[in-house]
Amino acid sequence: MSGRSGKEKKPRKKIRIRYSMFSFYWIVGLFIMMGISILYTLTVYQRLADYLETTDSETAEFWLGLGTFLFLCLLFTVVIVVTRRVTVKNPIMKILDATKRIGSGDFSVRLPEKRRFRNEYDLIFENINRLAEELSGIETLRQDFVASVSHEFKAPLAVIQSSGAILLRDDLSPEDREKYARNVSDSAKRLAAMITNILKLNKIETQKILTKSDRVMLAEQLREEILLFEPEWEKKRIAIGIEADDDLCVYADRELLSLIWTNLLSNAFKFTPENGTVTVTVQKKDGRPSVSVADTGPGIPPEQRERIFEKFYQGDAAHVTPGNGLGLALVKSVADLYGYTVTVESEPGKGSTFTVVMG
Repeated sequence: MSGRSGKEKKPRKKIRIRYSMFSFYWIVGLFIMMGISILYTLTVYQRLADYLETTDSETAEFWLGLGTFLFLCLLFTVVIVVTRRVTVKNPIMKILDATKRIGSGDFSVRLPEKRRFRNEYDLIFENINRLAEELSGIETLRQDFVASVSHEFKAPLAVIQSSGAILLRDDLSPEDREKYARNVSDSAKRLAAMITNILKLNKIETQKILTKSDRVMLAEQLREEILLFEPEWEKKRIAIGIEADDDLCVYADRELLSLIWTNLLSNAFKFTPENGTVTVTVQKKDGRPSVSVADTGPGIPPEQRERIFEKFYQGDAAHVTPGNGLGLALVKSVADLYGYTVTVESEPGKGSTFTVVMG
């Protein structure tokens, strides 16, 4: 696969403005009304002209013609002003008011949409409503993100603050001093890891075009990633299984792919109990390269599977296992950037399998 934007560029649809039946009827009615007015005016003019022929007054004929002309001008002006107010000014004022409210942060604004007799302004109304709805959703996500970040930062900061205050005491034993110093160090590492992941996530989500493309041998890269976790799987005596097609390769940013494997392997080793098994499979699936990471951990309940890729979401509500809920969000963001698909199969008590299909 060659490096490309994760979101495929869709051909831009040509907007066709179709005048509604309402607009057609309005124009027809306008011409009928103007025709009737002209006929009525000409009838009155003819009667007055017949009268003036009996009086033989050239001055009266002049004023009659001028008056008729001015009356028709006034009539057309009134009709045009009313028409413009109804068909142009009122919709524009609604658009200006809506955009002003959206600009001030009120994303609840909605313009009335007609189901029948739609015209070009209704298309603008529809787009503004869609824009307000999207911005409302983004604002909700932003607030949730800020709340989640604040919540996740509180715990390690509280540990650092309390442990730091205790370390200032003179009556601490060397053992206690070492314990509280370790608490400060571990919490600082947790904060640093969280900030690093947030920055990576932001960089990935704002990246539109992938300019870097490396030839990555999947089996080789995954073996290198597994070795990085050697202290962990040796400590828990986890058995490692690798079923790999050594010839499979993809073209992508090596560092971004490493983020996917690092986080999937980290989760697998973290949740796999002692003497468990982690299996990595590299193969072709429907003609496309795929990588699966399977563990023998506790599994994921069905009600949590739809949310595990959300930022800061942790199925472990008690926080028994360390983490900040950003690992799988990073996996999903990189996969979306490249157009990969990430799926999870899990059964409580029997483990989970995460599969990334590339191509």
